[in-house]
Amino acid sequence: MPIRARGFASIALLALSACSLAPPHAQSPQYHDFGPPVAARAQTGASVGLREVTAPAWLDSGAIHYRLLADDPTRLRAYARQRWIAPPAELLAQNLREQLPAEGRPRYWLQLRLARFEQDFDGTAQSHAVIEVQALLLDADGAVRASRNFRFSAESPPNVDGAIAGLSALANQASQAIAAWSVKPLTADAGPPS
Repeated sequence: MPIRARGFASIALLALSACSLAPPHAQSPQYHDFGPPVAARAQTGASVGLREVTAPAWLDSGAIHYRLLADDPTRLRAYARQRWIAPPAELLAQNLREQLPAEGRPRYWLQLRLARFEQDFDGTAQSHAVIEVQALLLDADGAVRASRNFRFSAESPPNVDGAIAGLSALANQASQAIAAWSVKPLTADAGPPS
């Protein structure tokens, strides 16, 4: 083999071996939302608007959280390479706005606090998605007309795909239930919900 050919072969071999010595590239995170909005919209003669959806600081990120109840129930963990495209409170607000009636200037306002949004593992083969929301219905002056705590829970496959599917389905269910609760008694102008 001529010297020039050996030189090219050596360089090619060195380049290939350098690729295998380099540290592996970290996988990019995959981002998720709650899927397409649910088409049903609450119908009423009175308009209800969404003032805000707040959440504790630890929920104000795109992390998909889970908890191992049997091993360490006080420790909240997050899946490494799967994330929400926005904080859950923002995604829930977007879903809820799709559900509320858009009939003129709102007479009442919803103010929500997202308290839990996680997947809980009861064991290695069993988990469930959990959402807890505290809702206030305010009049135009900001006075509390009604309040209610909502809790939604459903079994989910014990993996990140189960967390994403379970929490997305519960978020849609929560949006529909909160919208229906906020407008039901207003349909005949009978006053706020209880």
